[in-house]
Amino acid sequence: QGFIDNGAVLIEARIHARRSEFNDLEKSDFLIPSETSEVVLIVEGKKLLLCKDILAHHSPYFDALFNGNLIESKEMEMEIKDVVYEDFLILLNLIYGNDEMSYYHCRKFLPLADRFDCKKIKYDFQMHAIGFDGLYLRVKLGLASEFRLGFLLDHCMALLDRSTKILKLMKWEDYDKLTDEIKEELEKKLNILKKTEVNDADFHRDLAVMKIAGRMYRRSFSCV
Repeated sequence: QGFIDNGAVLIEARIHARRSEFNDLEKSDFLIPSETSEVVLIVEGKKLLLCKDILAHHSPYFDALFNGNLIESKEMEMEIKDVVYEDFLILLNLIYGNDEMSYYHCRKFLPLADRFDCKKIKYDFQMHAIGFDGLYLRVKLGLASEFRLGFLLDHCMALLDRSTKILKLMKWEDYDKLTDEIKEELEKKLNILKKTEVNDADFHRDLAVMKIAGRMYRRSFSCV
C-alpha cells in the first residue's frame, strides 16, 4: 500500500517470514518426552521419542519391530539405519497428522512409506496427486510406476484416452524407466485405441456421406 508524505512515496509492505523446511519438520516435539513416547528410534545419531501404537498402526514393519518376538522389540532404543533424518521427520509428521499431504516432499517420504509399508500414507498421497491439476500426467505415471501406486496408475490410464496421448508419452525421456508391465499395458491400450479410432472415423465418414446423400435427395425431390 502506498502513501505520499512531503512529496515522497512511502510503501508499506507486509512480509511473512517462513521458517526453514528443517525447522518446520521439527515442530512436532519428537525430541521431547511425553506421556505417549514409549520408544526411542535413533536416526543418524539423533533420538526421536515416539509412540509405539501410532507407528505400529500405520506400519506392519514397526508393528513387527515393536510387538514381535525379535530381540529388538524388547529394547527401548532402536536404530533405524539407511534413513535420512530430515526425510524420516517428514514421514513422521504425516503419520502423526501434523502436516497436510503435499506433492513437493513426495520424493523424500514415498521411498520410506514404501520401505515401511505405510499403506495409508501411500493412499493419501495418491488421492492428493489425483486431485492435483498442477502435476503433469507423465510425472504421476512415473510415481505410480516407481512406488507401485495402483489407484494413481488407474487414474493415469483412464486419462490416456487417445492414441495421440500415448504416442506423445512414449517420446518422454523417462519412458523407459516405467515398469515393463506398465509399458506392456500402454502398448495394448494404444493398439485398442487405434482400432477404435479407425472405426469411429469410418462411422463418421459414412454418416457424413449419408447426410450429404440425404440432402441431395431432398433437393432433387423438391425440384419435381
